[in-house]
Amino acid sequence: MRNTLACLGLLLAAPVLCPPSPLQAQNKDPYFIRHDEIAQHPDLKNAYDLILRIRPRFFRGTRASAGGAGASSTIPSTTTPDEQTRSDIKSEGILVVVNGSRRGNIFELRQIDTGTVESIRYIKGPDAMAVYGYEQAGVIEIVLTMGRPGPS
Repeated sequence: MRNTLACLGLLLAAPVLCPPSPLQAQNKDPYFIRHDEIAQHPDLKNAYDLILRIRPRFFRGTRASAGGAGASSTIPSTTTPDEQTRSDIKSEGILVVVNGSRRGNIFELRQIDTGTVESIRYIKGPDAMAVYGYEQAGVIEIVLTMGRPGPS
């Protein structure tokens, strides 16, 4: 009985004794990609490929209506995870903004070298519509590192 109570006490104290590392705590935001996370993928040379690999949900925009409600698409249950990722890419209505400048749709991301990216943030439909205008399914905001050239 004492051993059971001791084990139970250790299990309850484990989260306090072993808190998550700062890196683990910071990577919990599914709508933000930090520079150190980008650096973990040197094989991915452009922002499009990076997002497709580590945050494919950025490409699954939710179309915002004038009333502010969004409706997301559904994925058929017969598709594999890879097919789901590829088949659910929505370029229409997703705006790419680089250092505050509107660039176009998601295919502009192929022109952005990941070595120049400081961070990437996804803004969902209703919030994107409020900030960037009517009928935005989402916005991908990219901040380039200072002192490095960005796309022209």
